[in-house]
Amino acid sequence: MAATMGSRGPRLVAALLAACLLHPPAAASGSGRPTVEVESHSLRIDHDHGRALFEGDVRARYGDISLACSRLEVNYDRGGAVVSLLASGGVRVQRGAARASAATARLEARTGILVLEGGPLLRQGAHQLEGQRITVDLASGRIEVTSARGRFEVDLGGGR
Repeated sequence: MAATMGSRGPRLVAALLAACLLHPPAAASGSGRPTVEVESHSLRIDHDHGRALFEGDVRARYGDISLACSRLEVNYDRGGAVVSLLASGGVRVQRGAARASAATARLEARTGILVLEGGPLLRQGAHQLEGQRITVDLASGRIEVTSARGRFEVDLGGGR
């Protein structure tokens, strides 16, 4: 059963994910484009099929966003634009105090749909959202969670 979360806590988490993935950090190079730094034990590039595969202790940094996983597959078009990303093997993303973790994370760049599977957990401060699968529409901030569980701090206006 899928649950759509609409309270303030999940919206903060969705806003965080959208900020991480849609609002790039300031450019670090002279080209005016943001820079991604990636380290891994190995890298295989297949230009004919538009794929780059990073394997083994993958660490990526994009401004103040960090990603760690065992394997990162990047698919790109003939112009070099990223089409999709698939991170697997203990995926962990952090930006400031916000964290996300899952067995896999898949981002379809053209649609802006992010799917976290395999024990996905989103955490920001006291807010926590988990389930079997978390799907985030980065454009709208809509989050759909299968087998949803969450814990959110709420202000009920009591002033206590």
